Formats: sequence, structure tokens, C-alpha cells
Amino acid sequence: MRSGFGRVHRAVRTTGKVLLGYAVVEAVAIVVFRTRWTPGINAVRRFNKRVLNLAMCTVAGRRYWYAAAVHHVGRSSGKPYVTPVLVVRAGERVYIPLPYGTDVDWCRNVLAAGHCTVQDHGTRYEVVDPEIVPADVALPLMSPRRTRAFRLYDVQAFLRGRVSANEPPVADPSRRERTWTNGQPFAADIPPAG
Repeated sequence: MRSGFGRVHRAVRTTGKVLLGYAVVEAVAIVVFRTRWTPGINAVRRFNKRVLNLAMCTVAGRRYWYAAAVHHVGRSSGKPYVTPVLVVRAGERVYIPLPYGTDVDWCRNVLAAGHCTVQDHGTRYEVVDPEIVPADVALPLMSPRRTRAFRLYDVQAFLRGRVSANEPPVADPSRRERTWTNGQPFAADIPPAG
């Protein structure tokens, strides 16, 4: 009887430590972004580029995932790239927050090419006429929850583009779906398109 209580107690302690660790990391991230401390922002950017983005690219753009995938081409190499981002759609406009600033590779690639492909919630569409806009232009078009989050992290600029009228949004053709017995979609083992 006592050993069962001990396991539960350890699980609660471990969960508490994980949540506390997450809260500390989140608080540090907020301070780093709000103060615009360049070494801290660069460290977060490097970690995300080398570690987190690799994992995120496997699920970004899928139907039930919050992050979208931006498919773009390197401005010097011509090599295709996929970058996970957060996309906010407002009518025929797309807004992508730039928490690291405007001098990031994927953003410069999209601006140089003048277009990119966005895969968001299982739908792919071409985005054209990209431009950098200040947060004051983008934030009024977003939900209060997103506005609070972007202000909390002091996002100062957004990449804005227009969904191409030449190509209507279509479901991602590379996406295979199987179903569980309860009829819910199962989209495992699907490589990112690109």
C-alpha cells in the first residue's frame, strides 16, 4: 500500500519539477525577447534552428498542428528549405511573426524570391508579394489572445504576404491518412513535403 503512494508522490514531484523548469525557461525567454538581448536571442535562434526545427518540420503544416511550414528556396544556393513558423491568416493576407527580427535566413529568402509556399493545417497555398510590416499594422487584425502573446514577446515586425489568386488552396497531396477504429485521422510517418 505504501509503495503505491510512494510512486504517486514521486510522479507528482517529477511533474512539479518539469513544470517549474518550463516556467523558468519561459520567463527567461520573455526577458530575453523583451530586452532584445542579442546574445540571448542568437542562442535561442541557434537552438531552434539546429534542434527544435528539425523535430518541428516533421509535424509543421499538418491538419491538427499549430505551426505551419514555409517552403522557400535559398537565395544563393537555390536549395529548397522548409521552416516551421506560426501563420495568422486574415482574409487573403498571411502574417508571420518575426520574433528574432527581420534578418533571418528564411525571411530574406522569401523576400528575395518574392514568393513562398505555406502549408498550414493540411492545406498548401502560394504566398506572393511578401513584405515586412510593423506590429502596429498586423496586431489589430489578430485575436486578443495572439495579440497579448506577440506583445509579451515584443514581436516588432511581421512578414505579410498575399495568398495567390492563381492557385486556390488545396489539401496537401502528399498527405496519406489512415484511420483508427474510432474514425479519427491518423497521419503518422508522413514526411514533410518539399
